[in-house]
Amino acid sequence: MVMSPIARSAVVIGSCAAALAATASPAGAAWAAPQELPNTAGRYPVFAAFGPDGLATIGMYGPLSLVPRTLQTPLAISSLAPGTGTPSPAPAALRDGLGAPVAVSPNGTMLAVGGPRSPLESFGGESVRSRLRAAVGPVGGALRRIPAGRVVGTSTLATAVNDRGDAAVVFSRCLATSCSERSILATFRRRGRSFTKAVVLAKRTGRPAAAVAVNAGGDAIVAWAQPRANGRGNEVRTRTRRASGTLTKSRVAGPTLPVPTIAVTLSRGRAGAVAWFSQYPRGGPLTVSRSTVDSRGTIGSRAVLDSATPPRAIRGPRLRAILGSGGVTTLAWTSFVDGRFVVRGALARRGVAGIETISPAGADAQLMDVSGNPRGDALVIWATRPGAALPGVAAVIHRRGSATFDAPRLVLVGVDASGTAAGAIAPDGRAIVAGGPAPAVAPNAPPVRVTRLTG
Repeated sequence: MVMSPIARSAVVIGSCAAALAATASPAGAAWAAPQELPNTAGRYPVFAAFGPDGLATIGMYGPLSLVPRTLQTPLAISSLAPGTGTPSPAPAALRDGLGAPVAVSPNGTMLAVGGPRSPLESFGGESVRSRLRAAVGPVGGALRRIPAGRVVGTSTLATAVNDRGDAAVVFSRCLATSCSERSILATFRRRGRSFTKAVVLAKRTGRPAAAVAVNAGGDAIVAWAQPRANGRGNEVRTRTRRASGTLTKSRVAGPTLPVPTIAVTLSRGRAGAVAWFSQYPRGGPLTVSRSTVDSRGTIGSRAVLDSATPPRAIRGPRLRAILGSGGVTTLAWTSFVDGRFVVRGALARRGVAGIETISPAGADAQLMDVSGNPRGDALVIWATRPGAALPGVAAVIHRRGSATFDAPRLVLVGVDASGTAAGAIAPDGRAIVAGGPAPAVAPNAPPVRVTRLTG
């Protein structure tokens, strides 16, 4: 018998799956049976969000092509109607070549960019310079183009936006045709204005890595990696830009291995946190570190949150951080314990609360996404690694005021849903998780599947 993708999602295999499936949902809430999004075959979810009107949206890229028409990876959005969960008949493509990295504010304002190479692109040369294009508007709705002047780059690294439309974009620029060295720059935008002239963060670096966050008042914090001045090793640096346009000095947050994954948050009072995950390729040591940043941009406490030596490199986003109510940062990352990959989470304000392992030891899990809502709830999405006995996607919720994360819930099952995944949680506690296969140029790629937490 050939089992449909939706039917496959109901199969429970092994003790690990049984334990996850038996976990109780919050009172009055339940995850709906997964459904396929129409006309999404060959697409892969990259973000999920709730719009200002409560509309749930899934952002996807693809289908991939061996001979792409453009270097910009296509990005499209599918919506699900509030209440009924009925999906739109077909995903709507973003116009003007806009795409990733997309930023979505806590209440559903979206920033999409185009021009410089996207992190999702698999083809083409990075050394091609392009002018930045950007648009802001409600997620799932009409976006308005924002002038970016003469901002030119070769790769877009990170974006951020707040509910009002204040925004920031960090990008790199190749310094030679071979693109062996690059500079890292940033441009900022206040509501109702154009993007500013680019600010140089790092004059010279190798493979670039950066993160940016914009708080509710329009202040921004940027973090990036660059070689030390003496040429011995690498370091993560930060810089804060006030809404008035004043820039703090560049500060060293701490040492790092090459090409880290970086995450930053910034509170309304300009208290920031920068965390980074660094790992040598091919199974080298990994470290997860965190530093605090005060309102003047000065680095405060530093801490190493995790250290391990996995046998192979970690896939997926590795580390994510979001800001909740009261200036509390929720961190989640992939680690390695007793021969298996696990996902860990922690809460941090001035100090770091107890670190929890939020995936079962037998799941062999990797981080996929972290999302939050203005109320202070957080949603962590993880998926099992390729080759796991039970491929699937799990959702873990941390509720405002709780000292611990809820137990994980297995919400999607199957290799066609656990290669890529994204999720979002709304202010009223509703949540959504979308899953798809690993990115590939395949003639019979399955569609994206989605499940909702209602009630």
